Amino acid sequence: MKEDDQNGKQAFSLRPFEKDGSLSGMECKGHIARRIDTLFVYYEIIGSSLRIDIPERKREPSRKKGLWEGTCLELFVAVKDCDRYWEFNLSPSGDWNVFRFEHYRNEGHADKLREEPLVASLPFRTQRRSGSFLLDMEFDLDTLVRKDQFLEIGIAAIIQFDKEKTYWALTHCGSRPDFHRRDSFVMEL
Repeated sequence: MKEDDQNGKQAFSLRPFEKDGSLSGMECKGHIARRIDTLFVYYEIIGSSLRIDIPERKREPSRKKGLWEGTCLELFVAVKDCDRYWEFNLSPSGDWNVFRFEHYRNEGHADKLREEPLVASLPFRTQRRSGSFLLDMEFDLDTLVRKDQFLEIGIAAIIQFDKEKTYWALTHCGSRPDFHRRDSFVMEL
């Protein structure tokens, strides 16, 4: 991850868990920044818009579970040296969710998802372009963390195309896609 010294942005590029020829020409990249108590995140998915399953933007997006069943951009935010972390799910439809975890979540605890009650809405912007999809979000961190706390960040995406799901992250630390592994939270803000 390189940092843009002019504005504090850190660029990222996600890697697919399993790369094969079918992913040729696809990219998922963006940048992230923190200014005092605001988090800025920008994603760009590049690839054939005919192949990527991107749901239409809803007129009235809402909080929903299970967004990872389709194309979903994900962000993991943790306070450094603390087990607690949050998972942000952002669907191209505008639907969203934020979950709080007290410690590493594995599949055995998947039925115990706890929505973060301190986040009542999560507005973000989306834009479709020929051959790409853009999403950007500004989030007021002071509802979750103090200004003086250092953050560890994991960035991931589930991109569905041609009826297949692909799993993208900054790094893949296990033998299977697992965005919740703390050793994959490799960016610091």
